[in-house]
Amino acid sequence: PILLGVESQVTKLTSLPNVFHLPAVSYDRLPGILRQFRVGLIPFKYNELTRGVNPNKMYEYLACGLPVVATRFSTEVDKYPDLVKAVEPGEEFASACEQFLVRQSDSGRAAALAEDARQIARGNDWDVIASTFWRRVRELGNP
Repeated sequence: PILLGVESQVTKLTSLPNVFHLPAVSYDRLPGILRQFRVGLIPFKYNELTRGVNPNKMYEYLACGLPVVATRFSTEVDKYPDLVKAVEPGEEFASACEQFLVRQSDSGRAAALAEDARQIARGNDWDVIASTFWRRVRELGNP
């Protein structure tokens, strides 16, 4: 959905030939849509709300084998600099996207990049997070 007050900005953006705004889709259609992506984008503003956000979208993109370009809204986006470029909005953001596209132009490098991305996502899935949480709870209960 488009937030109130930004409709004109979305219209301007979607008037570009390489920008598409899809209506809401069901989760079962997402893998097919994401297969068309080359880079995952997270252009969040840095503010009080986003400062403490865990970028779940970053891990979802990585699980699809996509590199990610994100604004610096959370320290989490700085953890994997080979696969997640944390940059400032504007030209630096566009340049980071282009760098990933160049890296993907070689099919061998693209496959390695995708596998590295998936490996990071596997290490951060909910089962791993829950297991770590419960292990630490047990450790605290048994000093």
